[in-house]
Amino acid sequence: MKLTAKVKLILSQEQKESLIQTLEICNSACNYISNEAFIKKIFGKYKLQSKLYHIIKTTFNLTAQMVVRCVANVADSYKINKKSKHEFRKLAAITYDNRILRWYTNNKTISIWSINGRLKKIPYICGNHHENLLQYQQGESDLIYQDNEFYLFTTCHINDPQSKEFEDILGLKTFYQIYRT
Repeated sequence: MKLTAKVKLILSQEQKESLIQTLEICNSACNYISNEAFIKKIFGKYKLQSKLYHIIKTTFNLTAQMVVRCVANVADSYKINKKSKHEFRKLAAITYDNRILRWYTNNKTISIWSINGRLKKIPYICGNHHENLLQYQQGESDLIYQDNEFYLFTTCHINDPQSKEFEDILGLKTFYQIYRT
């Protein structure tokens, strides 16, 4: 089963500004990709990436993995609706994977890529439930800017609980026995 853990990042003003710039540039790249996708009617992730990778990397000064994430974000958005061009808000969420975001749950910190270089030893806070979920963190995390704060929403894969066999179910069996006769 997939659950989402939410953590709040504790950032200095400089780090916050760096992540704001990162959101702005990545969403500008997404808008460029979206425009090209819509004009050329190319909506698949791999086709978009092969056509636009080098242009996006050099124009927006993004790392290889962030270009891949931006292309994937645009391609995913067009899976639902290909009839109109998609626009990304200036500070819309962006997705990180384990190549550009590292979790250090033992000391409640992260290391995250930004347009100004990697930000290291960023502390985070969360409730006990979310902290427990983080031990199962796998896959992608979304960086979200909301109410002047940064949050990471991350996917946690938890094994489904084992189902139990019941011999008797009180109520159903009794009901069935009463009205059967």
